[in-house]
Amino acid sequence: MGKMIFYRHFHDTFNYLVHMGKHAEKHNLVDVFFHQDHGLLILLGYIPYVPAVLLGCWVLQQIPSVGLPHFNSTIVQYIFNTGIFLLAILGFYWVRFGGTLNHRNKPEWDTIPSIVKEDAFLARACVDDLVALKWVRRKPLAEEMQQSDETLAEHITKIMPSEHTAAWQALKSPLLAYQRVAQGPKIKKPQHVFFIVGESVPQWALDPLYAGLHVLDATKRFIANPHTMYFNHFLPAGNISRPSIVSLMTGIYDAQLELNEMEAFWHNTVPTSFAGQMKKLGYQTIYWYGGNASNGNFNHFGRAQGFDRVESATDFCGPQAPRTWVGVYDHVFLQEAAKRIKEIQEPTFHFIYTTSNHGPYKIEPEVLKFDK
Repeated sequence: MGKMIFYRHFHDTFNYLVHMGKHAEKHNLVDVFFHQDHGLLILLGYIPYVPAVLLGCWVLQQIPSVGLPHFNSTIVQYIFNTGIFLLAILGFYWVRFGGTLNHRNKPEWDTIPSIVKEDAFLARACVDDLVALKWVRRKPLAEEMQQSDETLAEHITKIMPSEHTAAWQALKSPLLAYQRVAQGPKIKKPQHVFFIVGESVPQWALDPLYAGLHVLDATKRFIANPHTMYFNHFLPAGNISRPSIVSLMTGIYDAQLELNEMEAFWHNTVPTSFAGQMKKLGYQTIYWYGGNASNGNFNHFGRAQGFDRVESATDFCGPQAPRTWVGVYDHVFLQEAAKRIKEIQEPTFHFIYTTSNHGPYKIEPEVLKFDK
């Protein structure tokens, strides 16, 4: 009942907004509960519900228990009891990991059907209510979300360009204060523009000191190509991939806020979005992801942030494509994406994101041609 009330008001299952309840006007909450949420009917619903639960508990208690066998030998009894105890633990984890005792093979978000993940409510509704509330309690509100509107406005004013300090609130978005208009094209407009993000590629492997190890040689040749723009120390905006990708897509430093998980960012394109700006330059925009784009809701978030198409390798490479729990093997994903890109005739911006260099490393060494 609580979940459905929450969903009615916020179009989501239990999330961080639960914390806001203690700051709300209590009389207003009571008024909304009784006059909008049919609160009296909900309370009356406990009259048949509580006896039904008690009856169910009583029925369960009538099921006879199976007693453990008793042995005359104390040692044998201890060994048997210990075996039953360990078996109970193994049984719990076998169920918990979905029919396997290997933690690496347990069902992941990747294995949930995309049709479920496409629906934000269904995707979260499959989580038990008490578990969802536990997650909410475990992650308290960030400090910046507890500040008053006046304090937040003061912070924004401090970082505004001088010409907008006094009147930035009149702008549709504070980001527009940083808008710059390009003077015009410096080069002939290319047919295809590629922005390739390699998951977890370390800077040290590209440094001259380690050239003798011959790690990422192909990447070094790619960087040396005169048509490649390369930044020597391009810092991501987060300590994991998702906030980094969000920052690259939006032009906003994500600061671990995980904007991709916030539904407000599934419906509006921010002015600084990468794909949005490329569209203004006359390009079709495509996000090619080596895994399933519904992970992290990038199917919704990507389209909202200016991508005409969001392509998941788990879909276009087929169900038999070799993969890890994160996504399809890079070489399979890139070869299949390349085939499809060659068929595109209109000017297109491609944001390509690979996944294979991601722990736990489950690609067979022979596939990588690597001698351990």
